[in-house]
Amino acid sequence: MLKTKAQELLKKDLRIGTPQRKDKRAELLEMSEPTPLFFRIVDGPQRGTRIPVRDGVTIGRKDGDLLIRDPKMSVRHAQVHWRENEWVLTDLGSSNKIKVDGDRFDEVVLYSGLVFVVGSTTIEVFERPVAAQIKPETGEQESSENFTGSAIQVPAEALTWKELLTGLIDRARKAPLGERAPIRPLPMVVRLEFLSGPQHGTVWTIGYGPRTIGQNPFDLGLVDAAAELPNGQSCFTINSSSGRVVLTAAAEAPLRLNGKKPSSEAVELHSGDRIEIGKTRIRVILE
Repeated sequence: MLKTKAQELLKKDLRIGTPQRKDKRAELLEMSEPTPLFFRIVDGPQRGTRIPVRDGVTIGRKDGDLLIRDPKMSVRHAQVHWRENEWVLTDLGSSNKIKVDGDRFDEVVLYSGLVFVVGSTTIEVFERPVAAQIKPETGEQESSENFTGSAIQVPAEALTWKELLTGLIDRARKAPLGERAPIRPLPMVVRLEFLSGPQHGTVWTIGYGPRTIGQNPFDLGLVDAAAELPNGQSCFTINSSSGRVVLTAAAEAPLRLNGKKPSSEAVELHSGDRIEIGKTRIRVILE
């Protein structure tokens, strides 16, 4: 197993220290919580893709949480585990193993700054930035707030769901209440499956309309940075019209339906349609 020099020295210190010091350091290790790490593809297919490191996360070509269209990668290549107070990436029997600095390993310890290769794809490990309040210097303008209310701009992909939800709730509390159209059932149940983006893996099941989808209106919230529109507008709505399920996009929304920008009028949705906004890709299923 590949370990950092600091980790080796720490474990050596535990072995040769006095009993009192050993017990104290060991207790601190046992109480430690997982460091919030992320994977970021820096070279290869899907360059720029990010995914949080979680226990059980699998990297693979056809089966896994981080799917990479890399012909040199195995169907299920490697898997993450939280073990003995450290993140560990274990090879699942691939022929190429996990490469670090040109050497092949069956298992590597993950830490911020590590760069490894699976197949022909290079992945960097980085730590989630900690959001903190920073007051601007005299004469400087305050920057716009992010999801956490911090003056630091933190990408949505680098936030936990708790932070994202807290930010959305805070926005909802500050948003003015407006009149809502009458609620009525949709002619078919709509399932929206998130194929990529910050909410990858999320599935929304919608049975009534209208439903407003975007960042500012607190109905169905998108956390993709591209979903934030001026004046608190939603990106799009889903509703029923003449027995059909329809989508109406805001004129300012950078939204594409099946690869094309839809008109400002209501457009009928069909099963298999793809909605794109920023890095988010959504598949529409009508049932």
